[in-house]
Amino acid sequence: MPNTSISEPMARVLSLVPDAKPDGHGWRTRCPAHNGESATSLSITQGDDGRVLLKCHGGCQFSTIVNKLGLKECDLFEPIEPARTTPRLKPMKEVRSFASANEAARAYAVTHGQWDSLWTYRNAAGAPVGLVLRWDTKGGGKDIRPAWRIGDRWQLSLPAERRTLYALDRLANDPKARVFVAEGEKCADQLAVLGFLATTSPSGSSSAAKADWSPLAGREVVILPDADDSGRKYADKVLGLLLALDPPARAVIATMPSLTVGEDIVEFVERVHGGDADAARTAIDELASTALAPSVLRLPQITFEELLKDPRLRTKPETIASGWEPFDRAQPFEAIERSTKLVLAAPPGCYKTATMLRLARGFAEQGHRVAWMAAEMQPSALLRRMLCQMARLDQSAIFSACPDHVHKFADAIHRLQGFAHLIECQRAPIGFEELERAAGVAEVVFVDYLQLVRHPQPDARGHEKLEEVMGHIAELSQREGAVFIIASAQGRDGGGEKRGIHNATRGSSSIEFTVDALYCASKPEPTSSGTLVEFKCLKQREGAALPIEVPIDHQTGAIAEVEYE
Repeated sequence: MPNTSISEPMARVLSLVPDAKPDGHGWRTRCPAHNGESATSLSITQGDDGRVLLKCHGGCQFSTIVNKLGLKECDLFEPIEPARTTPRLKPMKEVRSFASANEAARAYAVTHGQWDSLWTYRNAAGAPVGLVLRWDTKGGGKDIRPAWRIGDRWQLSLPAERRTLYALDRLANDPKARVFVAEGEKCADQLAVLGFLATTSPSGSSSAAKADWSPLAGREVVILPDADDSGRKYADKVLGLLLALDPPARAVIATMPSLTVGEDIVEFVERVHGGDADAARTAIDELASTALAPSVLRLPQITFEELLKDPRLRTKPETIASGWEPFDRAQPFEAIERSTKLVLAAPPGCYKTATMLRLARGFAEQGHRVAWMAAEMQPSALLRRMLCQMARLDQSAIFSACPDHVHKFADAIHRLQGFAHLIECQRAPIGFEELERAAGVAEVVFVDYLQLVRHPQPDARGHEKLEEVMGHIAELSQREGAVFIIASAQGRDGGGEKRGIHNATRGSSSIEFTVDALYCASKPEPTSSGTLVEFKCLKQREGAALPIEVPIDHQTGAIAEVEYE
């Protein structure tokens, strides 16, 4: 197939010889002037200026060939634009339409050659309503074009809105099954091969809102985002559209672990699971079940009789591990339970933010999505601090040209790139709307810090403000199943009074009443290898009140990574 872009005269000629085949830098077809036995007697090439060059290998004259095509010789040249003092109005482009999907696809083949992939969109009854064609290009790129039935004809375009979902006929045939949403037809097909009911919307990640998602109203839906920015944006947009349906879908986003930037379900099967379809199927099924489990909490009412029938009643509750042992070993189930609200109270200089950053990194490394509500610090500053932690260097080393420092930061950046897409920062101001969005898309929400959260009513102050903020966080944790880890200013010590739950945090007593776990930092104590900061547990709804011990390296001032037996 020629690599040159098609000029208007060339497109005009090719539309008149539908049997033309790509050949080197042009096309070959039967000469219409003598209509001989050879199907390749006429060469059609495009000049540098866009003109069409015709050569009959049987000796036919150029003018004869042009006449047989029903054209004038001037039709084979790009129009010459005369100089004008006023803009020339372009004529309206004629919309080409076709009687069938096959004719529409063949029209693309004339200018693009044979496609590499083709997907058919069908309505609920199984009738074709759209095509998506893909050509793989050099350098790993792709060219994707649509053809859609609009009215009773097929056009090389898409409807403006209410576009049909992929595999709609399969969705209609199994109305109670769990549905997976992927980004793109290739990924939806991969899920179907694994045995799942899967769909997507046409025309890429930026056009989700133009699709008709109503067939998923009230259904259980799991969105599996690609591991890149567009994948996350697509998942967020689809989630919002599904939750806005009437009735809303029971929809969640489930992030596939161990993917690197740009990968999707195909790599999850081929690379992460070595092509083992059974292992990938089990992993996706468990991932979906885990993500959907908190949805049970969204039911407005539930009786004890229903709870007694739940087989999970006397089993370990659903938890999320951070992978950081000082934190996980202090939790009742050696990992934090979903929907938990945990507060870390500390004065400045007690490594509160450093501890939360270490937790955020740990959760993301385990494949969990994290939202950081950065009301106190710029996201770029948080990123620099996390890189220093990972490189085990002092914060001043971030700008160092020392080869050892440069090497350690390069290694830290490489490691961080494997999960950086799972950590999202929300800049100030942080209000109720931002908290709601974070709880809807992330499994763990960090609020840094509580006293800086904005109330919808600007005149709300003091205890009234904090009571409503905590009440809103409590509602979100139950409704969405998100874990909230909240930094709080420490309360006043009352003139040397021993620190207890009543003066652990500054502000309303609703903080200690509402949270599930409350920790308060002690003054950093020197040790033989550095410094130890202990977050004493003042409240734990279930299990022992164990402290979180944060070791600080004396050379770098960063959190030390300690091996535990």
